[in-house]
Amino acid sequence: MTTTPVDHDTTLLHDLLAGVLRDHATVDDVRAAEDEGGFSSRLWEVLAEAGLPWVSVPEEAGGSGGTLGDALGLQRLLGAAAAPVPVAETGLLAGWLLADAGLEVPGPSPTTAAVAAGRVDVHRVGAAVRLSGELLGVPAARHSGRLALLLDDGTVASLELSRARVQPRANLAGEARDTVLLDGVDVPAGDLGTAAGVDAEAFLLRARLARVLGMVGAMERVLELTTRYAVEREQFGRPIARFQAVQNHLVRVAEETACARVSSDVAAAALAAGQPQAADWTAMASVTVSGAARVVSAGAHQVHGAMGMTREYPLALFTRRLWSWRAEYGSERAWQRLVGRTVAARRAEEYWPLVASGLAAS
Repeated sequence: MTTTPVDHDTTLLHDLLAGVLRDHATVDDVRAAEDEGGFSSRLWEVLAEAGLPWVSVPEEAGGSGGTLGDALGLQRLLGAAAAPVPVAETGLLAGWLLADAGLEVPGPSPTTAAVAAGRVDVHRVGAAVRLSGELLGVPAARHSGRLALLLDDGTVASLELSRARVQPRANLAGEARDTVLLDGVDVPAGDLGTAAGVDAEAFLLRARLARVLGMVGAMERVLELTTRYAVEREQFGRPIARFQAVQNHLVRVAEETACARVSSDVAAAALAAGQPQAADWTAMASVTVSGAARVVSAGAHQVHGAMGMTREYPLALFTRRLWSWRAEYGSERAWQRLVGRTVAARRAEEYWPLVASGLAAS
């Protein structure tokens, strides 16, 4: 299984999302959303009406059903459109946490998610809890109705964000990455649950893989824009695509994008199937895709020259997201260290089977 449609239902799902994005996530729409806090309410309303943000969340929990593989497959399309909506946070993360903990999955407004990771103090008040602390870089907190917060003891708290203080912050791409301040916020017992088998590591894997798949989609769009520009732009009476230096950049952009796509597909397939190698392959995909993002961004801007930095041209919408997303849910250095520890912990004869099994899965 890959994040490319392979059956009829999945193809219909991809076609539905592609149509919505084509109509409601144009370059002008994305630019307008960046000026309005990194969120498109119009796009969100259409996606929510179709139930797309809650794909993979069980219907009995208030979701749209479908598989984890279906939800992961949508992330590349969203990345390729630079879609200014928190779909991954609402379904893949918050919806997953809340449903697994037996809590209501809210809608139709967005929901965001975070892990406490030692940054939140928890005080029991009878069956309720009182939360105090600071959460940094929470995606779309100012645009969300609730926060699904995974506490250090495995408890999931469904927190109404109107009861917290949200300080607007943004990443390089203008997307909302807000600070949530919890000043003794009480969460009633009815908004608390325990998610079986869910911990901070599992959360991080899902979150990081969603970003990795979005980055692959953005790189595919960068490749498309760069190839078209090189063919159409003429200098000295011929298309710049005919100059060897430009061809070298185009080849590098294309090959790095292809490697990133294969690596992310392997990781997504492993996570969706619940394979034990999912953590290893997600770490490897994270390192591969982050490295590819640097090469793709640099090569694309070399081909475009000054044009690529103008507001009128769409290239920077995607390269700014590549630079932002590669640092979210774990830095590139942190994922490199994880891969290093994974490799170092294996004997020499175990290394090739690990790599080859991923190649076979692709």
